Amino acid sequence: MLCRVADSMFWMSRYLERAENTCQMVEVHLQLMMDSAHDGSGDAREFWNPLLVSLGDVGLYERMYEDYTHQDVTEFLTFSSENPSSIFSCIFSARENARMIRDQISSQMFESINRLYLTLRQTAHYSISQSNLYELFQRIREMVYLINGIIEATIPREVGYDFVNAGKFLERADKTGRLLDSWAFKTGDRTHTENDSYLLAILRSCSALEFYQQEFKNRIIPSNVLQFLVLSRVFPRAIFFSLTELQEAVHAISGCPLTHYSNETERLCGLLISELNYMVLKDVVDGGIHEFLVSIHKKIEKIALEFSLQYMFFPVVDPASEPVTTA
Repeated sequence: MLCRVADSMFWMSRYLERAENTCQMVEVHLQLMMDSAHDGSGDAREFWNPLLVSLGDVGLYERMYEDYTHQDVTEFLTFSSENPSSIFSCIFSARENARMIRDQISSQMFESINRLYLTLRQTAHYSISQSNLYELFQRIREMVYLINGIIEATIPREVGYDFVNAGKFLERADKTGRLLDSWAFKTGDRTHTENDSYLLAILRSCSALEFYQQEFKNRIIPSNVLQFLVLSRVFPRAIFFSLTELQEAVHAISGCPLTHYSNETERLCGLLISELNYMVLKDVVDGGIHEFLVSIHKKIEKIALEFSLQYMFFPVVDPASEPVTTA
């Protein structure tokens, strides 16, 4: 497969996943805003800054806007064309990558991505209420689910499919960690509270609440949420699960068995999975949850860089790779 095609497959999938995950993050905070007293612009910095820090977007936001307001942050993360990691920018980039490989994907897949882009572009020209934002986010997520279904139904199980999966699960592992880190950064790693509204919103945004309750009953305890969203081997949005799917994809590309490694990407991926596999949650809590999640993010970023060097022959600069502050 040509490097150009592999690059477009990888980034098309990754941008679609990023758009969906950014929907989740913004939706979590809008739900919290409705449930809390954060309805004045004076509270907006305290409310939104942890999310922007975790996303690595705080520097760009503060260069573009004079102050924090709920409307400005929502606009920045949803519609801003100047923010390369906004939902609009991600869908646009996914469409551009899909357009460059139209001969490698099904017509139904390109049409669905193009339809999603046109829907979002049309919406961006109008002032949209908060209730309509929820409907828009729901529609974006449903359309991304549809596109993922088309991928599963139409793409041949060849190397292109493995590049698509590598992009999807790399991005998913990273964004689940960032979503949890926004909670850790905001609350100061509190692990002894019950029924934390922030964690409840995170579980809902990941479509994880019902499955979490099946495993841990109805108590929303931070240590249990971390156990579920970081270490679960069966929940599709957990960091560990996503990394094992990523590992399978990169080994399928190289043809190297999982018991060995043939390049730095496979070595780093296996090393991170082994670390999580034998990790004791108490050690994470004692060492700092925020610090742990920042460490995971940096290791995933390193895997992404090595993957690009291995298969695209040049380092791809992720526009959302601004370093996460460890304040």
